[in-house]
Amino acid sequence: FVDNSPVTKSVTSNNGASISTAQSKFGGSSGFFDGTNDYLTSTVINGLGSGNFTLEFFYYKNTNSGYLFNSRTFGTGDDGIDISHDLTTTTSAQVLFNSVSILTNQWTHVAFVRSGSTITRYINGSSNGTTTNTNNFSGTAFYIGGSISGNIGYLNGYIDEFRLTTGIARYTSSFTTQSAEFPNNIDLTQLQTKYIGLVGGLND
Repeated sequence: FVDNSPVTKSVTSNNGASISTAQSKFGGSSGFFDGTNDYLTSTVINGLGSGNFTLEFFYYKNTNSGYLFNSRTFGTGDDGIDISHDLTTTTSAQVLFNSVSILTNQWTHVAFVRSGSTITRYINGSSNGTTTNTNNFSGTAFYIGGSISGNIGYLNGYIDEFRLTTGIARYTSSFTTQSAEFPNNIDLTQLQTKYIGLVGGLND
């Protein structure tokens, strides 16, 4: 597993989480989690913090089991964020939504966006609930497909195009999900500035 962001982080496969060509949203492969005990780990500098963030991914669910995403400080409780398979969180002190059913055997885009004090859940680009939360999510370790405690279990399914952005609320209203994979190692802000400059002579 490779982090293709401009500032790369190491991503570690645990207990057999693997790249599979059986399912993919883009590019012919995706991350596969067999629901037994496999998951990915990585880090976030200073955690998600108390500001804006965007967590998004495509999810292909085989069965109702396990965590999609978990981020906490090791050994502590309510400074993290948990998102389980049915997209309800596990602790009201963190982020709480009513659960929403995700159909099996199809790709679904999921996004959680904090803008100011509001966290919005988007399903396939449409707003699907909001909650007010200003917690400082300071946990620097994060898990994909499992959790620090494992008390809910492990994901059985596939994840593609996982992107976590700290400091930016990428979506503040309903949106059209991308039709191609994210570009690799590109500063999109700079790319857009150059493009405007070339075609319009503005601040190149």
